[in-house]
Amino acid sequence: DQTGRGMKIAIVDSGIEQTGPMFSDSGFTAPSDHGPWPKTNASTGGTYTNNKVIVARNYICPSSVAGSSCPLSTNNSIYDHSAVDGFGHGTFVASVAGGRSTFTPIGTTIAGVAPGAYLGNYKVFDSTGSGDDTAILQAISDAVADGFNVINFSGGGACGTLPLQDPQYGSAVKAAVNVGVIVVFPAGNDGPNGDFGCTIEGDNTIASPGELPDAITAGASTNSHTLAQAVRVLAPTPVPANLTAMAFSSSDTPPLNSTVGPAIAVDVVTVDSTRLACSALPAGSMSGKIVVISRGTCTFATKAYNAGNAGAIGVVFYDNVSESLIGLTTAGPPVPQIPSGLISLSDGANLTAFLAANPGQVQMRIDSAPELASQQADLVSDYSSRGPNPDFAIKPDLVAPGDMYGATQTTNADSSVIYDPTGFTYASGTSFATPMTAGSAAVLQQLRPTLTPHDIKSAIVNNTTMVTATQDGATISVMHTGGGRLNLPAAVATTLVSDPVSISFGPQ
Repeated sequence: DQTGRGMKIAIVDSGIEQTGPMFSDSGFTAPSDHGPWPKTNASTGGTYTNNKVIVARNYICPSSVAGSSCPLSTNNSIYDHSAVDGFGHGTFVASVAGGRSTFTPIGTTIAGVAPGAYLGNYKVFDSTGSGDDTAILQAISDAVADGFNVINFSGGGACGTLPLQDPQYGSAVKAAVNVGVIVVFPAGNDGPNGDFGCTIEGDNTIASPGELPDAITAGASTNSHTLAQAVRVLAPTPVPANLTAMAFSSSDTPPLNSTVGPAIAVDVVTVDSTRLACSALPAGSMSGKIVVISRGTCTFATKAYNAGNAGAIGVVFYDNVSESLIGLTTAGPPVPQIPSGLISLSDGANLTAFLAANPGQVQMRIDSAPELASQQADLVSDYSSRGPNPDFAIKPDLVAPGDMYGATQTTNADSSVIYDPTGFTYASGTSFATPMTAGSAAVLQQLRPTLTPHDIKSAIVNNTTMVTATQDGATISVMHTGGGRLNLPAAVATTLVSDPVSISFGPQ
C-alpha cells in the first residue's frame, strides 16, 4: 500500500462504490493540503467519502431528491441523485488505478497500480453511462482546484477529431498540465472488432478527447489471462499445455450450470466434411460425446441442435476469425437441449489438430465455474482504436492491458451496467488501459516529484515493451501501439525525457 502513497488520482467517471474492500481507508489519513477534506458538492446526496476516497462530487442532478430535474442526465433514475456509482464503470476504473490489495471471490489477490494513492469521485456519467461535456469539463477543472496530481477520464466521443476541433477540452487539458496535473484519456474502442461507434473502424479512429497532444492517450493490449469458463483436454497424456485450459464463452440456451464430461471429444469433420454441422448429423454418431464444430454459415443454435439430435452431450464451437471471445446466443429456433460455447480461432486450430492426431482417444471436460485462463499477452487488442490523428500525429501514445478483473458496484443490478453481487467482475476496454496508465503516472510522480507532466508522459511513453502483433492480425504499426506496452519499472529507471514525446512526418 505504499506504492503511490500520498498521490491523488481523480476518477472522472460514473462514481465509486467506496464501501468495497479495494477502497478501504484503514491506515489512511486524509491529506493536509487543499483541505478541508472530504470534498463534496450540494448534489452529492449523502456521504460517499472516506480517508481513501476523499472527494465525492455529483454533476448529474442538482438535487438529491429523486424525481427532481436532472438536466445532465438522460435517465433521471434514483442513482443519478447522489455520488453513488449506478453504472459500475467508475468503480472498476478506480480499482485499476488505485485499488487496495484484496483477496477476491475467484481465489486471487488483486490490487490497483497505485494502491497507496487517494482517489476522487467526480461523477459525470449517469446510470446508463451517458455524460455531458459541461459536467466533464467542470469536473476536470474542479479536480485541478482540489489539488489532484492525476486526472483519469475513461470516456470519449466522436473519433477522427482534429485537436483544434476540441477547443474546450484542449484548453482544460492544457490548463491542467500547465499547473502540474497529468491527464490521461483512452484511445477508444473502435478498432477492427470494436464497438463501431464511428462511421469507420480500424485506423484513424482515436476518440475525442484522446487526440489532444497534452494528454497521455492509452490504447489497449491483451492481458496474459482472461476470466472465463474453461475447456480442458484430459487425455491422452501428455496433454499440450495450450489445451489444458482453453477460455470458453458459454452460450445462453441451455445455460452451462454444471460441468460437462469428462467425455470423448470428436471433431464433427469425421461425419461432416464441411465442419459446420449446418445439416442433420447421422443418428447416434455423437452419442455421449463432446463435439467440436466450426463457426460459420448457419446459426450456433442450428449447429448445437443438430449435434444434440445426434446424441452429443455438449458442443465446443471454434471461431472462424481472430478476435476476442464473443458472447453468443443459442436461443433458436431451433432450440438446442445441450450446452455449448465458443473457443478462439487459435485454440480451435490446436484442438482439431490434437483430435486428428489422436482419433477416438481425446477426453475433454467443459467446466462451468469461471476462472482465470491463459491467453496470449501483449497483442494490440482487436477493439482498441488506432491512429493516426487526423493531423497525422502519433496516437495512441502507448498501450496497456485493457482486459482484467476488478471491482464493480453492487447496487444497480440492471443488465446493461457493470454489476456483480460479489463486487468484482471481468471487463475489457481502453477505459481500463487508461487507469493502468494513470496509476503508473501517479507512482512515477511519487518517486520522481521534480518531473513535470510532460516529463512523466515522456518517461512512460518512451520506456515501454515492444508490441509486435495485433489480436486481429493487422500488420503492426506505431499507429497501433504508440511507444509500446506500458512498462512502469522501465519508466521509473529512465534518466532521459523528451518534449514532444513523438514526432510524425505526416502522410508518406
